[in-house]
Amino acid sequence: MRESMARLTPHFSANRAVCEYTEQHYLPAAIAYQSRVANKGAVGRQMVDWRHAVEQNGPRCTLAN
Repeated sequence: MRESMARLTPHFSANRAVCEYTEQHYLPAAIAYQSRVANKGAVGRQMVDWRHAVEQNGPRCTLAN
């Protein structure tokens, strides 16, 4: 019983869970956010401009029936 508790307790540790969640979720999200807001959101503006251009110009190809 003691050996099982000694081996399993680290897997259910709140500290381990917080560290794992931080490394796998919070830090990548923070890095992604930093890249999106770089240069005053230039990448986001480019995406919006591209979408508006596509919407205004319509489809570029036609499908033959």
